[in-house]
Amino acid sequence: MIRRFLGLCAVLAASLSCTAHAGAPRGTGPAPGLAGAWQPLSRPLVLVTNREALPQSGLRVGFVADSQIQTRSNNKHVRGYRGPIEDSQVQGAIRPPALDWAARSMLRSDLEQLVTQGAKMIFFLGDGANNGCYDEFARGFADDAELVPNEASVLSLLAEFRLTHHVPVYFILGNHDILGAGSTSAIGQRKRFCKAKLGPNRYITKFEAMQWAEMFNQRNAGLPNAGTYRSNWAGNEDAIRRNCGGAKVAQDRKRGCYLAATVDTLIDGRTAQFLLLDTNDWADVVTLFPGFEQKGARGAMTFVDKGGILSQTSWFNAHASQRVDLRVALSHYDVGGLRSQLLKWKFSNKSQRYLELFTEGHEPAVPIQTHGYVVTGHTHTQTYVHEPHRFAMNCGLLRGSCADTDLFSVDELNIGSTTDYTSFATLAQLDPDPTKPADIYFKRVEVRDCEPVWTEIDRGIGWPALGVNTANRYAYRKFKLREVEPIWAKLRDYAGDDAHKLNCIGVYSAAVEAGAVGKSEPVDQ
Repeated sequence: MIRRFLGLCAVLAASLSCTAHAGAPRGTGPAPGLAGAWQPLSRPLVLVTNREALPQSGLRVGFVADSQIQTRSNNKHVRGYRGPIEDSQVQGAIRPPALDWAARSMLRSDLEQLVTQGAKMIFFLGDGANNGCYDEFARGFADDAELVPNEASVLSLLAEFRLTHHVPVYFILGNHDILGAGSTSAIGQRKRFCKAKLGPNRYITKFEAMQWAEMFNQRNAGLPNAGTYRSNWAGNEDAIRRNCGGAKVAQDRKRGCYLAATVDTLIDGRTAQFLLLDTNDWADVVTLFPGFEQKGARGAMTFVDKGGILSQTSWFNAHASQRVDLRVALSHYDVGGLRSQLLKWKFSNKSQRYLELFTEGHEPAVPIQTHGYVVTGHTHTQTYVHEPHRFAMNCGLLRGSCADTDLFSVDELNIGSTTDYTSFATLAQLDPDPTKPADIYFKRVEVRDCEPVWTEIDRGIGWPALGVNTANRYAYRKFKLREVEPIWAKLRDYAGDDAHKLNCIGVYSAAVEAGAVGKSEPVDQ
């Protein structure tokens, strides 16, 4: 039993670990049917360091992910999902008390910096909540509850930011937004995660999360640079409700229970389209561990049309097939996290279907744009992972027989969390002008100049008083509300409303918890 338990914990570790996927060499040569007009990914993503300036032409866009705002109603130890053993198996932070207190301030700071540096549109790539609890995800947005800043749900925080700055913000669902600890839909476990102690709270269903995310996205209409938003929701809500089923079922495994959308815009007269993928769409995935879910280990998009219900991949084929100058797919799960794989053998790309997002829906496959891009979260990576993934188009079952002209490359940018390691968001400049060297430039946005705050804490209140033990990063993981409330009180007394102090405490706490070097300034790539 112990061996089985530890093995399953290792699966949990895989759901948050930072893994670099080896990219294959880029192909050369024209695509079939385009008479030499296509060169596979001849314009890769370009990283700009914090010492350099982004180009001025094009559209400046912000990407944030994985804030994982933790419910403050309950800090219960839930065996198999939240506890010291589970904590030790996960490279990213499982929200220690100091990080719980600072997480909202860290997200606000990243959003403010993105706007200050010129972002005209922002996409949140999922995992705004930590356990799919109402107070983490929607309280104050789905109702008229008045919340203090340290208790804001992710949607209420993003809505307040949007109202203040008049910048459109689009939200994509992540696994932590709808599952306990990002891994389980079991009702008993989810009730334990979302038990109310400090105020009204409960677990939310996937249908509810989709409904509120759709409502949130629709409210961008009329804002400058909002583009045109279309989803599978409009005019189809009743059918989606039926497909998702009742509140006490694993809705994430129900066929047709997904929220897919597109955002179309113009960039200097050229067409651009964002695909908002729902990668918590597990209906076509076999359960690996019946009775002990670890869904966070991999994501999925449905690709089988069954019972008259359109799969998510088919929806995109039908509604995002027009040719555009630049198409960017946005996903919570990284490309590797969607792949059907056992050990070293990758059985199929059909579980992710990225090829179909960038090609015509007929045989032989033909690219619908010159280059393919996807921006992803989920891994909490400390530094960017950007690489090409290659997909077979017209070479049958044996990929080994493929020539370079039969492979299509999709370049992935996997970004970090707002509350792990060095804590960063991403500012990107999109410019589909074919005369320019690249389509997408990107750089980090992060908290800086924390050394004075850390030194002040060292010489004053001390880290242990704030629940951070540099000698044993798991020592403060008590998981009981009465034991974390004194820590929150000391954080409030020390930092108050000083956002910079809160942000620096959060960065340090996350770095210690995640096993990264404690006192280091952010990485300048």
